[in-house]
Amino acid sequence: MRLLPTLLAACLSLPFITCSYAADDQLLKLDPKRDSAPYKAQILGLLKKTEGFRWEHKEDGMGYVISQETGMKSNWNSDTFVNGIFVNVKKFYYGTKVDEYVGYARQSNFLDFVEIYGWKEPDKQIHIKYNNSSDTMSLYYQAYPDRPKFTFNKVDKFFTETPSGKGNKSSESAEELDLIH
Repeated sequence: MRLLPTLLAACLSLPFITCSYAADDQLLKLDPKRDSAPYKAQILGLLKKTEGFRWEHKEDGMGYVISQETGMKSNWNSDTFVNGIFVNVKKFYYGTKVDEYVGYARQSNFLDFVEIYGWKEPDKQIHIKYNNSSDTMSLYYQAYPDRPKFTFNKVDKFFTETPSGKGNKSSESAEELDLIH
């Protein structure tokens, strides 16, 4: 019978835990055809803090390197070309590059986040936010309220030892990844 009050208290506190999570990363209703222009300062500010660094989620070996795409030119006044900021996204798994794509940056449905979605493959999307206080990057893979949020740390080299113990001993240098020009 002593378990009943404890169980009741736990059940009553559950909505507050869920609400505090939702309040941290509020979802916004935005036009699906929005462009980068109204959010340009925030996007460029985020890129300045994250560009060219290695970001790694050690628990699953995923890593990202994001840099501004210089091969695509944006024209803020053209009706025939999408206004926007393009980035190059390189995705790694335990130090091995597994994907690379050109992404389009715009305001995310998550408050204070930037969405980067694949220009030619829109199903590839990440929502990122730089955390000044901890020098980390928060990331969602999709903009749905039930998706988990991941924290990526800035690292000098990607961790390359897989859980099975197989893997490269060291990841490529910044020069080999073509990050330093």
